[in-house]
Amino acid sequence: MLKGLFLGVVTLFTFNSTDTKAELILQDATVCRVTCTISVPDGFGGSLGISGTAGNFFTSCESAREKACKRAAQNVFDVLMDM
Repeated sequence: MLKGLFLGVVTLFTFNSTDTKAELILQDATVCRVTCTISVPDGFGGSLGISGTAGNFFTSCESAREKACKRAAQNVFDVLMDM
């Protein structure tokens, strides 16, 4: 149990934010929908991409990017705790 927790914490510190997409422009208004993907090593020489998405008509691109990366980090943590 402790070994899995230690592995999870170490893995969280080694992830990279690899992808941020945004900017769907409609007429006069800008709508941002951002997806942040985090690459996590899988222990077999590869990596897993875990994503989080945020944004709508009422959020700015900066806050959508921040929320998306927070959700992606939370998703990584949830996956690691399920292992």
